[in-house]
Amino acid sequence: MHLADCPFCSDAMEGLSAIPEKEKIPGVIRQMKWNVLQNLRRKNRKKRKREFYVSLGMITLVLLFIVLACFFAYHFMVKK
Repeated sequence: MHLADCPFCSDAMEGLSAIPEKEKIPGVIRQMKWNVLQNLRRKNRKKRKREFYVSLGMITLVLLFIVLACFFAYHFMVKK
């Protein structure tokens, strides 16, 4: 049987059997899932925020170089 052969599943079953109030198990599992999802969302928000600022910085640099190129092109055209 899978539960007996798999150490992870057998540990999970052992932990579930140690809970004295069996009717609270679904609530506990739901709370654990909620905590895991909240932690994952926090990590994803940080990653997305960092990616946003990197993209914003790159766009700003490109626009700055375009403005400088236009300025120098205009400056040298006027002098001739």
